[in-house]
Amino acid sequence: MKSLSLKIMLIFIIVTTIITNISYANEIVPTSSYKIAASQGQSTDGGTGKTGETTDDIIAGADKFIQSADTNNTISQDASQKAIDLLYNVFLAIGLVVAVAVGVVLGIQFMVASADGKAEVKEKLIPYTVGCVVIFGAFGIWKLVMVLLEGF
Repeated sequence: MKSLSLKIMLIFIIVTTIITNISYANEIVPTSSYKIAASQGQSTDGGTGKTGETTDDIIAGADKFIQSADTNNTISQDASQKAIDLLYNVFLAIGLVVAVAVGVVLGIQFMVASADGKAEVKEKLIPYTVGCVVIFGAFGIWKLVMVLLEGF
């Protein structure tokens, strides 16, 4: 099983590398040889119709992009608060449903199990209890942090 997983992972890496190299092979990388070829009247596009960009052109394009940004776009505090509250409530509901479902399953297993089965269920109760404490403790801390941050 390990060798099959290893072979699949190796094939995936090889295919990804080949695809990446093919896509980069089609791009023109600006170098100083473009300037030399252009000064001698030779084509700098390698027959592709593309021309190489200098570092100054790239930086100028980046500056133009940054300057065209809309700086009046702000985040509404009410909208972000509603989104966070919705996220909190959804995750809390999911955690509660999962905790209750697992608790019911463990309870039923405990009621119908033999002595050995009851010992196994008791062993499963420790991770279940720790998981419930972590889940609901995390939600409690999250809510406490949000209440404290609302004051600021």
